[in-house]
Amino acid sequence: MQTKIKISAFQFQGYAKMFIFCDVELCIENCTATCNIDGPSSNALQLSDVPGILTSMTTCPRDELCVISGSIEICECSTTAPINSSLEDAIVAVFCEPKSMKVALRECLLVQLGYNPSSVQLNKNESWCSIVYSRVLNDTRMYTIEVEPYTGCCGNTIMVNSSHVTYSNTLHIESISASSREWTVNISCTYSLLWESQLILSVQQENGKLTVSEVYACNDLLCASIYKNDQFTHLLFKGESLDENSTLFIVINTSLQESDRFHIVVDEFLISSSSSSSSIQIMQNGVFDSPFQLLSYWTPTKAIFSVQTTLFTNQSRTSLSITARLCDSYTEDCCKFLLKLLQES
Repeated sequence: MQTKIKISAFQFQGYAKMFIFCDVELCIENCTATCNIDGPSSNALQLSDVPGILTSMTTCPRDELCVISGSIEICECSTTAPINSSLEDAIVAVFCEPKSMKVALRECLLVQLGYNPSSVQLNKNESWCSIVYSRVLNDTRMYTIEVEPYTGCCGNTIMVNSSHVTYSNTLHIESISASSREWTVNISCTYSLLWESQLILSVQQENGKLTVSEVYACNDLLCASIYKNDQFTHLLFKGESLDENSTLFIVINTSLQESDRFHIVVDEFLISSSSSSSSIQIMQNGVFDSPFQLLSYWTPTKAIFSVQTTLFTNQSRTSLSITARLCDSYTEDCCKFLLKLLQES
């Protein structure tokens, strides 16, 4: 049995009131579909017979109908919500990205359940700290609100432990009816502060030639980029050849904007080769041994190191791994690290 949906109530051919019931997929996806009239007449009518319903092939999202407003063809939300729908169904997903927290809502479902999508706001209603937009995604119209993961931004709150940071906020959505209360939704995004033995570079040597086989790495908030020059204009890429007596520059940076609170800490560098079952620790507790050199450039959101390509010679395959983290300056451990940097500078 096909699902039917009531899409219109109207006066037609002398009858006081009649309803159109159509197959859901036909009426929403194809404006030229044939629908049956539920009333004294049993005749099947084309949508073109019904005032206000389009007969063009205008494509609307699954949850909208094609209608004419004046002389303009538009898509409007259907008036009937799916059976057993609730407000929780209106939340499609929370997207936790390095530079943004996004919440996608089913726009038409909110309207059908009596709420105003354009009223959506966060704990602090400040236009400078958030972006809102409506777009079609996966054949459904979505209302999306986007905010940076930053303490206090639009009322964000923060919780930090030794391995993760969580940003939280609350969506406030007003009811269309003045008699109903607003709907609130708690949202949060959790990001990892740690990099545990992350491979950032792998080099193989064949017939005396050095070739990059793997390069770069990123987690939630930390990224490594490797350059062939100290102007940082030649980014290393997979498959590129290396000179045996050259210098590479490794840049560890973070997308997290709170440089007044979080700082990059590089704890270890490990080098391993195919000819040895063990790894060589060339940095421990932030202290380097040759052939690494800590450059003078180190900021809360960026650290730069150099390495000689002689590390990769006489080995069929060599890999470089890193252990790094973002430390919270409100902790004793991070304060000791920052003090150490200050003393060495």
